[in-house]
Order: sequence, then C-alpha cells, then structure tokens
Amino acid sequence: MFHWLELRAFAHATEDPAKVEQALRTVGGDAEMHAEAAEGHFGTPLLIQVIRVARAAEVAAAWARTALPSNAREWRRRLDARVDEDGVFHARLGKQEAFEGSVVPARDEDVIDLTTKVKVFPAKREAALAILQEELDRRAAD
Repeated sequence: MFHWLELRAFAHATEDPAKVEQALRTVGGDAEMHAEAAEGHFGTPLLIQVIRVARAAEVAAAWARTALPSNAREWRRRLDARVDEDGVFHARLGKQEAFEGSVVPARDEDVIDLTTKVKVFPAKREAALAILQEELDRRAAD
C-alpha cells in the first residue's frame, strides 16, 4: 500500500530527546531513527528526530498503529488537502499523546509529522487519493 512511512519530531531545548524518541516509537516501532542538530527560530537548539520505515511489514505495522478508526474518519474528511502532487499523504499526530501511548491527530503545535508515499502506478495524485479513500473508509468502519 505504501513505499515508506516517515515520522519527524523536534526535541526542543526544554525537552528530553529520549521522551521524544519514545513518542516516535509509539508509531514507528523499532525502525532505525536518526537525529540531526538544528537551530530554532530564536537561535535555540533543536534536535530533529526522524524514523523512516521502508520494509513492507514495518510500514504496514506503523500504518495500523496510526490509522485507527477515529483517525481515519478525521483524515478522510479533508483527504484532498492531505495528499500532495507526488502521492504523499501528510498528517500531524499529537507528540505528547504519543509519548503517553496514544496515537491521535494533533490538537496543538507540538506534533509528530507523518508522511507516507502511496504505492500507485502510474504515480498520479488522483490514483493515490482513490487508494487512500478506500483504505481510510475501510479503517473508519472498523
């Protein structure tokens, strides 16, 4: 269904990077994570933590942990705005909630960015939308 799934979160200077990693792993599981130091808007240090899942079974497991019925229903309502021209689906998950073990859409700016590339040939946005619509409808009904 997907080529890959990527999760990205910022560990701000006031946050424990291990807790941010734990939040990412709520969705990404044991997939390899990498981190990159960066600088925030006001010059504060940031750590960008990324999990990229590429193995089919791991991608499917991460998607299953993410596309819960309530999430699927919410994403389905604005699906057109969530899929870019390359057939990549975009969503934002609550980072604090993920740290506590719950995967829900973000309600504030403290987020985990989720992106995933839909497997479709030819790679057209409309075809990706159709696949995602069917998938989210199926998951929303569970």
